[in-house]
Amino acid sequence: MNYIRRILIFLSSLTARPKKPAWLTFSNPLAQLNGMLRLVLKRQGHHRGLTLLALVGIILSVGLVTDASFFSTAVDRVILLQELSDFSAGTGRPPFSTSVYYFPSSRTPVPLETAEKLSKTISGILSRQVGLPLRFQGLEISSGGMMMGPSPNSQLYAAGKNYLGETELIYIADVANHLKVEGQPFDENGVSDKMLDVWMHEDTAQTMGVNIGETLQVGVSLADNQIPVRLVGFWRSTGQDSSFWFNDPDTSLKNVLLVRRKDYIKFVQPLLPSRSREVSWYIILDDQSILASKGASYLDGFNQAVYLVNQMLPGARLNMPPLDPLKSFVQRSNILTVLLLAYNIPAFIILLYFLALTSGIIARWQRKETSILVSRGIGTAGVLNLAFLEQLLLFIPGYPLGIGFGMLLARLMGYTASFLTFTGRADLPVSLEGLSWPLAVLALAISMLARLAPALQVARKSKVAEEREWARPARMPFWHRTYLDLVLLLPVFYAYDQMVKKGSLANLVTRKPADLFNDPLLILVPALFIITIALVTMRLFSLTMRLVDLLASRMPWITVHLALRQVGRQSQDYLSPLLLVIVALALGVYTLSMAASLDQWLVDRTYYNAGADMTIHPAPNVEGTTYIDGSWIPDPQEFLRVSGVLKAARVGKFYFKITPPAGEEIDGNFLAIDRLDFPQVAWYRRDLSQEDLGSLMNRLAAMPDGILVSRNFLADNQLHVGDRVPALVGIMAGAEVQSEFTIAGVYDYFPTVYEDERPAVIGNMDNLSSLFSFTVPHDIWLKLKPGTDRKNLPGMILHTLSIRAEVINDAQANLAAEQAKMERVGIFGTLTTGFLATAIMAILGLLIYSYASLRESVFRFGVLQAVGVLRRQIISQVVIEYTFLSAFGVVAGALVGMAASRMFIPFFRYTGGKGVPLPPLLPIIAEQQVIHLTLAFTLIVVVAEVLTISASIRHQLAQVLRA
Repeated sequence: MNYIRRILIFLSSLTARPKKPAWLTFSNPLAQLNGMLRLVLKRQGHHRGLTLLALVGIILSVGLVTDASFFSTAVDRVILLQELSDFSAGTGRPPFSTSVYYFPSSRTPVPLETAEKLSKTISGILSRQVGLPLRFQGLEISSGGMMMGPSPNSQLYAAGKNYLGETELIYIADVANHLKVEGQPFDENGVSDKMLDVWMHEDTAQTMGVNIGETLQVGVSLADNQIPVRLVGFWRSTGQDSSFWFNDPDTSLKNVLLVRRKDYIKFVQPLLPSRSREVSWYIILDDQSILASKGASYLDGFNQAVYLVNQMLPGARLNMPPLDPLKSFVQRSNILTVLLLAYNIPAFIILLYFLALTSGIIARWQRKETSILVSRGIGTAGVLNLAFLEQLLLFIPGYPLGIGFGMLLARLMGYTASFLTFTGRADLPVSLEGLSWPLAVLALAISMLARLAPALQVARKSKVAEEREWARPARMPFWHRTYLDLVLLLPVFYAYDQMVKKGSLANLVTRKPADLFNDPLLILVPALFIITIALVTMRLFSLTMRLVDLLASRMPWITVHLALRQVGRQSQDYLSPLLLVIVALALGVYTLSMAASLDQWLVDRTYYNAGADMTIHPAPNVEGTTYIDGSWIPDPQEFLRVSGVLKAARVGKFYFKITPPAGEEIDGNFLAIDRLDFPQVAWYRRDLSQEDLGSLMNRLAAMPDGILVSRNFLADNQLHVGDRVPALVGIMAGAEVQSEFTIAGVYDYFPTVYEDERPAVIGNMDNLSSLFSFTVPHDIWLKLKPGTDRKNLPGMILHTLSIRAEVINDAQANLAAEQAKMERVGIFGTLTTGFLATAIMAILGLLIYSYASLRESVFRFGVLQAVGVLRRQIISQVVIEYTFLSAFGVVAGALVGMAASRMFIPFFRYTGGKGVPLPPLLPIIAEQQVIHLTLAFTLIVVVAEVLTISASIRHQLAQVLRA
């Protein structure tokens, strides 16, 4: 109360008239602002813990909202540089390099002088449209194909031989410093007299057997328009300098004759009506300042530059611009952004609730002094101004700290190997480039609204109203009074029903990844389900606590009696913090299960695509030899002699055409297998068919001509098990056989079979070989021992079995490549940081709420101690109370999270590609990890509660008893 009296004295010093504080008038704005600042600073200084709490809320809100943007931008940069690096490695040139080439005609001639003038124009167009500065521009102009022959009186060639080959006369700007010349140096500014001086590539000179000083004739044809040329030197490039040469000149320009600028104008241009036959401008843009956020802009810039250049030079083309890597980057970036947003939504929801809860606690903590201020004449606007200024002052340190926290989280996400698992990896290039100003402002706006909303409610109550409400039981929350929890069950049921009908989130994507958000309710439904069930649980909690109240009356132990009585009669006080714990832990369990499921699904997808540990295609040891008969391929048992091979099986994939009785001819694949070896080698999951793999193989054993078909194939073509269908099977063009096959069994999914691409049937290889009267060619599927040297396995097969083995599919290599992708790092980084953030917010929320509650209960504790209750009994009472509440919240949260995992995880079958990935995604409830998670969460909460409660009670009881 002394603090409130000091506030009243302070307010009196600010006013000349006792009824209206001076800072509410407009006569002296500086005095008003100064007074408000002093008052706000006094309040923040007195409530240091409260101020720190509000600051933590701002830091968390800004950090959690911006971390995905920082991470996404950093990953985008890594992906962009990786795509460009791969492209550059393939072309041997800088990534942002291209050549604009044009073929002049007699209608649109391009002499050398015009080509030089166009250089700056064309490079300027590219630089402006793409948005990168120019690093280099080169010019190459050619005469096109010219016929070369000996001089009229030459004795070097056979009589009558007047054609020595085709060549081009080419001028390349500033080429002298990039040539090694034997003979006369290449003088850029030199000019020939009556005979054209040329420089020939030394490899061509050796092939032709010519020497320096010899003369030749070059012209459009051998009949006329020929000019004499003199070989004054032989050249070779100083090296494949990609910053000057577009291609390797020693290969691409080996058959040309280099000429100087003035010589080209003097000798070559008069020969050609178009003055030149090909002009090429080599342009390199500076990629040192590229920004990942502008990847789509770069792509659009190149496309727009092509359009503008064509307006000037119709028919001009760009040669190998980095369009493919930019397209790949834009696609991967869009997918990553969508996935991160989809997986970040639960953490955003928890953040909003955490801000609302902590802001409500702040307003509740200050409601006594606020009611006094209201009673002294400060209106609603004044209270809101105070709250606004308090929050604004916290923004000053909170905003940069939040940005730093977001960057730290983004950096942490870059080390993610799997859920809650980190590994050493190169630091992500996290920078302020990834700062999303709109998101940061949104975070501050949400934080401000969360602070002002409860302040508005408190500002409407005077001191009398506050005391009257204090004496009455607390009202139930808004959602409890309006039955919002029961109302929310309807949209949850609707969204779940829609997801069941869609089958997978991948079915929502028709054109681009952003289609995923065309129906945002389907993305929000897991979080909405968790919140709704948590609200319903809290309604049941209120009813259960009434029974606890009755139980407390029969307890003989005073400490347990008081704890249960408090829980039973004040259950409404615990709804908000318990709701936060349940939602946070439920999302944690859901996230943990999602991560475990996605981890296993990646393995399943990889092995489903490969079929086994490794698939090899045998080939004869003598290259160029082919056999239609596969009897030369060693028996699978022979492969067991190869070190590291555990099992082997024959598998052949051929084409087939089947004509069902009620449909048109269908093209598909015939997967021929060895039914005895296949189950020992192939990857298979029990849910892929209603029968296990052994039963399906027994069906093939019972019917040599039997085939297995998919359930969809059976239904679409009105077929049944036991039906015989005619089919044409071909192993290659011209090697086909027509026969009837019996449908022996049905599968839902089968390794390597993707029905959206081509339907497939599975049959006996021995039966197919008997139809062809020879062993059909086939691949070998291998099951390998752990630790096998996969890279050297083809060499060991060659050494042991004397056959070449081409690796078609290596499941472990494919898995490692997928695990290294930054998209996966992003998903698991988001899941990890989201889980840690929600857990921290839940614990902080519960601690803050309990601390605030203890401050309000301190007088009750003082009375208990005054009537003889020991302090340790009071502390024990509060510990039992919050242990009970924490245990309830943890158990309820774990159960809700497991229910959400089983219901919704199977629908998150989406990787960013087209179509629905196979096989289905199975929810994995990591029960052992969930138990560890709940125990750790409970232990942390209880220990933190005990420390907080003990310190709070000791400190506050001492103050009450002294008063």
